[in-house]
Amino acid sequence: MQNKSNLSARFNIQKTNTNIEHKPLRFSENITKIAEIKEKEKEIEIAEVSTEDILSDLKRSLLEKIDMTPVWFEYSKNRQKELVKSFVEHKIAADHLQIADIDKDVITDNLYESISNFGEIQYLIDNEKVSEVMINATKSVYINIDNKILNTEIKLTEKQLSFIKNTISSQCGCEDFNGIKTLKTDKYQITIIGTDVSNSGLNITIKKVEEIQPETLIKNGFLTAEVFNWIAQLADNGKNIIISGPSNSGKTTFVDMLLKTALKNKRIYLIENKPEINTELNSMVKFLPNKTNYNDLLSFIHKIEPESFVCDQNSINDLYSDISGKLVTLKADSIEDTLKAIMSSYIKNGMPEKFAKTKALKDYDYIIQLEKTDVPRVLSVVELTPAKTMPQSLKSVIKYINGKYEIKFEEEIPPKRVLKKSNGAISSRIKK
Repeated sequence: MQNKSNLSARFNIQKTNTNIEHKPLRFSENITKIAEIKEKEKEIEIAEVSTEDILSDLKRSLLEKIDMTPVWFEYSKNRQKELVKSFVEHKIAADHLQIADIDKDVITDNLYESISNFGEIQYLIDNEKVSEVMINATKSVYINIDNKILNTEIKLTEKQLSFIKNTISSQCGCEDFNGIKTLKTDKYQITIIGTDVSNSGLNITIKKVEEIQPETLIKNGFLTAEVFNWIAQLADNGKNIIISGPSNSGKTTFVDMLLKTALKNKRIYLIENKPEINTELNSMVKFLPNKTNYNDLLSFIHKIEPESFVCDQNSINDLYSDISGKLVTLKADSIEDTLKAIMSSYIKNGMPEKFAKTKALKDYDYIIQLEKTDVPRVLSVVELTPAKTMPQSLKSVIKYINGKYEIKFEEEIPPKRVLKKSNGAISSRIKK
């Protein structure tokens, strides 16, 4: 161990030569001069130490200490914080740092918060440009910035990975890391692919959960205030809407926004493949169905008749086609692909193509098409109306062209279209 630590070298108080001129003095004069010199040196020696400057050094030392304490994660949070406070006080005293008690408390709180999260990768998560941090089977760390996956060149040790797993366990109550799991905290959505699924090793993805407001979408160029207000009015009026677009085009984010604004006072039933919708409403019930209970769930929702049915599964299922007030997401690159997907969901269950087209145009009122370019945005909105030809059935009401929206919608939105429940193949395949 070095004689002086990095902390000591950085923050050791440097005495300044006061250039005091010493002359022969009488005893009483000596006493006075010595007192003056000491007071001047005392003022010079008081150094202001930034808590940010020493936090990283303390964190590194503390993580090393935790690595050597196998029972650390068995301690309660209060006990952990007591130990961190004791560590901070001991370290500051050992390095002869002059820090006020209030600053020690700040350091303790910040240090505990940082080490109680994700250790070596927390600084990546704290970077405001990073939306996801991914640990692959080889313990290599990747980050997502603006939907671009970048290699950080960081490779975790087994101890560092264990620290992250322990943090996930304590925050989410995850007892094992087998299978495929999606877990949520207030700040993160964590996806785990266990070694029983991935033969090459454990995969962990930590995605930030951000509280997004309509103003944020508008500021980022996703849509304009006029377009948002009109679409929100469609949802509020119980229109049957499909939000379609490629991967990472903002479909779930847009649904989340409509839930917390236009639909917040509705009685809602939500189905999603994994818990990605962040909005929590007293009037909303969330489901994560599996294949064995999907039909039973939809049968139940048919009977309940919610004011709004939201399905964020990026696919179309004809089993909920008769439910009114639908808001559905679909992975599709164009309006045409969206219509084909709707029709295919009917055709695969024996419906002739001619009738499938007519039913698709009756079951859904609007398609909102998103695009993913440099900036995800609402590209177009079309109104669906049964007609003899497909072009006549698609009425363009919003279109983004040359950096601005062409708007053709009327201020007065037509009343809600109430769908009649079918007595044919669809209802017969759902248990009553």
